[in-house]
Amino acid sequence: MLLTREQQQAQIDLLLIGMYHDNYISEQETELINQISEGFTIYIQQRIADIRKVKTLTQRQKLIENIAKRLKTKKVKQDSFKKLSSFLNSNELNVKQNSLMAEVTKIFNL
Repeated sequence: MLLTREQQQAQIDLLLIGMYHDNYISEQETELINQISEGFTIYIQQRIADIRKVKTLTQRQKLIENIAKRLKTKKVKQDSFKKLSSFLNSNELNVKQNSLMAEVTKIFNL
C-alpha cells in the first residue's frame, strides 16, 4: 500500500507512542524504529521529544485522534493498527501496552 508522507509520519508517531508509552524501550523496538526511519530521521528526532512529553490520558488520546485524522482511511488505520500490534508484540505485551491498543482501537473505530 502506497502511503502519503503525512500518513507515513502518522504511522511513525503511532509506533513512537507505543515505544514510549510503557517507559521501557526494548532492543527490538529500537531496531524496528531504525528500520523504518530511513528518510525520516529528523522527523523522528523531533517527534520523540514531543511524544515523551505526553503524560496524561487526555494528551495521549488527542495525539491518537490527530494520528487517526492524518491516516484518513479505514484501510490505512487498520494497517497502522496491525503495525503497532506487531511492534508491541516484539516484546511481551504489558498492561500499559494493552490499554494503548484498546485506546487506538476505540479512536480508530476498528
